[in-house]
Amino acid sequence: MRMNELACTIDGGRGMSRNARQGFTLVEVLIGVVVLGLGLLGLAAIFPAVVVQQRAASEAIEGPSLVNGVRSYVGSSLQFNATSVTTVSHPAGSSPRPPGALRSLLQVDTGFDRFVPFGADGVWVTPVRTATLGDLALNIDDRGNLSIFSYFLVPSGSPTPPTTPVAAEYRIAILDRLIPSVASVPRVEGAAFAGPGEAEPRYVWDLMVRRLVVSRNPNGSLAPSEGDGLQFAVFIRRIDTGLRRPPGGSLVDLLRPANAQTPEVVPVGVSVTEEWRPSLNGSGPYSLILTATLTPSQNAEPGVAPRWEVDTGAEFDGLRQVGQKLVTADGRVLTVSRVVTEGAQSLLEFEGNPLVSVGANDLDVWYTPQVPVAVDVFNPQLR
Repeated sequence: MRMNELACTIDGGRGMSRNARQGFTLVEVLIGVVVLGLGLLGLAAIFPAVVVQQRAASEAIEGPSLVNGVRSYVGSSLQFNATSVTTVSHPAGSSPRPPGALRSLLQVDTGFDRFVPFGADGVWVTPVRTATLGDLALNIDDRGNLSIFSYFLVPSGSPTPPTTPVAAEYRIAILDRLIPSVASVPRVEGAAFAGPGEAEPRYVWDLMVRRLVVSRNPNGSLAPSEGDGLQFAVFIRRIDTGLRRPPGGSLVDLLRPANAQTPEVVPVGVSVTEEWRPSLNGSGPYSLILTATLTPSQNAEPGVAPRWEVDTGAEFDGLRQVGQKLVTADGRVLTVSRVVTEGAQSLLEFEGNPLVSVGANDLDVWYTPQVPVAVDVFNPQLR
């Protein structure tokens, strides 16, 4: 009897042992959960990088096409090229009418100096928010509408002086600079949304201008003349990703106001906060082209591309982004390939390690708070 009981006990123990091997212990389950969690964390870390790389690849493909589109617009626009054009300052029926902006910007009041020629110092002229008619400047309002202020000369009817300078304003509206562009005709409040033929805008472009002065005075100073050229630097940026489309509508309906809407409630394409950081939701003022001065790091060696120090401050955060594109005073485009942080300092390295003379000291650059899809520097030709 005892032997049978012992045999049953031993056999039952073996049976229990075999059944136990078919499952997992709590420790094994916990280890599996930890391994699975680590794998999911790895995927989560890779996913944003993949999205960024896909967007960068897409923008690299689209960039040249976008640039060509802007060049075509500048080359064909009456506001830039016409010999006589209707402008904000000179509406239809007014006389005389100014020439296109390219010719007007190159005007020089020879012998009388009643105004300083546009861009006489050869430095980039960027849009500001304070220019008015009578200035020689670019102005941009909080909605992003660009105005070019300049002078043109008209016959005065007397030999001295033979001409009279007249101030002109050329308007390049934000709706014209969207890509694809949006018709400027306001949508009537309560009417249907954008027509089926209107494509949704994805990008917006902005520009700055400098005069290419070809002559100098005997003392070596620049001598602007109507034989000078112009150079444009165009920044193409993606529309703020946080813009919310109205139910059943598109970005066209959001960016083009209805008749009854006030500008304060219409979002802008690319906006910034008070600290010049991208707001990404169209709620702030329009984002301007900014300028900064970079200083070569103190450990820079001759013949080696230096790292460039960025000033502290929120307004310079836009510089501290890999992929950021900068335009230099002489019209080169530099791309930030690496940002190194050393204490409170940020140091920039550029793609291709361009050799910038260490002895040249500071480097003036122009940039946008948002990393642009493309930046193009070109010389528009008079037509």
